[in-house]
Amino acid sequence: MQRGRNIFMELSRLEMVLQYHICFFADDILLFLRADKFELKYAQDLLLRFSRASGQIVNPLKIGITFSKSISRCRQNDIADLLQMKTMKLSDRYLGVPLFLNRSKVLSFQPLIDQMQRKLDGWKEKLIPQARRAVQIQAVLNSVALYQMSCFPIPNATIRKLNTLQRRYWWGHHPNQKGLNPRAWNKIFLPNRFGGLEFKNLEKFNLALLAKMAWRLVTQPDLLSSRVIKSKYFPKHKPLHAILRRKGTWIWNDICKGLKIVKQYHIWEVVSGEDISIWQDRWIESESQFLQKPTDYHLQDYNQVSQLIDHYNNEWDDSALAELFSQDQIDIIHKIRIPATGTDAIKWSLTTSGHFTTKSTYSALLKAQCNSSQQEQRQWLRVWHLNVFPKFKFFIWKCLHDILPFKSYLYRFGVVSDMLCPLCGLADKTLDHLFYHCDFARAVWFDLCPQVFSALACFHSLRYWIMHWFSSKLTSDLNDLYRIYIIVMWQIWKARCKASFENVQQNPLIVIQRINSQLQYLQQTSIFYQHLAKTSCTVPTNLNRFLLKAKDLAQLSDYSLIFGDASMRNSSFIAGCGAVWYKPNGIFEKAKCWTINASSVIAAEAQAITHAMEWAQQKQLQRIIVVSDNQALVNAINGAACYICWTHISYVTNCKNDMSSFHSPYCKYVPRKLNRAADALARLARKSNVIKEWELQPPNTISLFPFCNF
Repeated sequence: MQRGRNIFMELSRLEMVLQYHICFFADDILLFLRADKFELKYAQDLLLRFSRASGQIVNPLKIGITFSKSISRCRQNDIADLLQMKTMKLSDRYLGVPLFLNRSKVLSFQPLIDQMQRKLDGWKEKLIPQARRAVQIQAVLNSVALYQMSCFPIPNATIRKLNTLQRRYWWGHHPNQKGLNPRAWNKIFLPNRFGGLEFKNLEKFNLALLAKMAWRLVTQPDLLSSRVIKSKYFPKHKPLHAILRRKGTWIWNDICKGLKIVKQYHIWEVVSGEDISIWQDRWIESESQFLQKPTDYHLQDYNQVSQLIDHYNNEWDDSALAELFSQDQIDIIHKIRIPATGTDAIKWSLTTSGHFTTKSTYSALLKAQCNSSQQEQRQWLRVWHLNVFPKFKFFIWKCLHDILPFKSYLYRFGVVSDMLCPLCGLADKTLDHLFYHCDFARAVWFDLCPQVFSALACFHSLRYWIMHWFSSKLTSDLNDLYRIYIIVMWQIWKARCKASFENVQQNPLIVIQRINSQLQYLQQTSIFYQHLAKTSCTVPTNLNRFLLKAKDLAQLSDYSLIFGDASMRNSSFIAGCGAVWYKPNGIFEKAKCWTINASSVIAAEAQAITHAMEWAQQKQLQRIIVVSDNQALVNAINGAACYICWTHISYVTNCKNDMSSFHSPYCKYVPRKLNRAADALARLARKSNVIKEWELQPPNTISLFPFCNF
């Protein structure tokens, strides 16, 4: 105890003498001292006292000292000798990050290039299939500079060099020689649904990590780094309201890029509105730009969102909204729910939870440069969801992008001297010729899949035929058929490669035999995995797993069961709600339907449950079980893991508060099939816009759905 008190006293003395000059990082300490003999000697003396009090000896091999440019070389040597510490070099690193940066930033980050090159030196691209090379790039090479990117903006020259090393390895080029790149590297960066391979775009990823630093600056203003940056660059403003200066340090200029991203994708959760500016903050999610402040003199006093809220009734002030916004904007603002408790908070609009993630930011930056339609995205996703080996998926990917190394392509760069087909020796070498017009390919297709000729006659080219495979949802039969087509094309391509590079004469009968053997092997493998999946599946498929068991009903004989549901169209803010009250023995007691204003389906479902519990309170029920067919909402109410959007958390909180007024309440999930009675009432309320109650005798709308289904 006395020893711990001594340690605390020594640290307190050190902090008093060196106030605002000490910084703790992980388990290390950074001391910022003046080049004054008295201060240096006193700091050294206190460190010795701290060592005696704690029993820990300062390791001289792990201590270094560096100086500012204003200290002369002679003075530096004297101080280093006095403190008995080594002078740190510009090349010294801390946790893999350079402590000091040269004037040339490329030289400071040269170790990143060297580290990636050392990894590539141990890999032989000629012996590794391209599908496995893709995994190596995604899992290993893309992560080499991850930590450095989270601390510094990597120079563009360094990123280009890293991309060059990855590109050469992917295409199988010799490290010191140039080669052909059939597809641009910036297109291979794209996600799978956009026709890419999901290699990491290092420039965009670095920008996403810088946005994370900017997000920390905005949401954690009490951090030491946040306070230092604020005092230097915007002492009188908030980070999101400050005018970013162009003049600043190299790192600050790139943090400003991250701040621009934060300004674009942040969103405020409105509670009191006191911390939110109407014109300088983004608080309406559908508005991509900040709202323009009106020029009218009598409207200049409106600055904070709190001025737009009727705090007594906890709702929006329609008179204030009518003065400032259009009717479309007012309708959108009315969709923003004002929670009864809490404080204004900044949320990240790209995630469901509202928390910042590098993944969502990186995806948004990539999506900004993609212009594929929804249909094309679904087609590409179906390509990668095919039940085939990865090498076949990459083969189809190359066919769809028309980047297979045909002779017609190689001839343009002088790699080959002719464009004759190595299988038939007659026509030019193109995608359509190799897999359709070539006599060798037609012989293989005719023996295995003669229906291909009639199918291909309906399409302009082979590429459009392949894209047609993925234009609709894949069934098991279609997946098996397309797998046969892919294997046939793959074996024709392998025969072409052997004829081209090994000068081996190919026989169609041998190729057909290989295809049949491969199909037989895949069929056996598929049967094995299907059997394995069936034996390992322990989840029952009977709907009775959602129901209360008979012994549970016996224990809950005094509980009332209330089924709730909501019905809503996406184009309308009006939702219909329905609630049905049963006794545990299945006897109908009461029913009700009504309409509400809701911003989304989840909000409507939550309000339906809330109104149902208020209805139960009016009927003086004490023990209830609330039943809903929205599993995410039920999990959130019961406190389980859920994926409720942050905009709906206040609805869940209200449901929990209302349930706390009952004695041992419970919320249970059932499928829509078992909640048809409440669903029918909700549809009736939405379509007819009625508010009605029934007692003892159920309405005709739900008479077709008796309680025996539950």
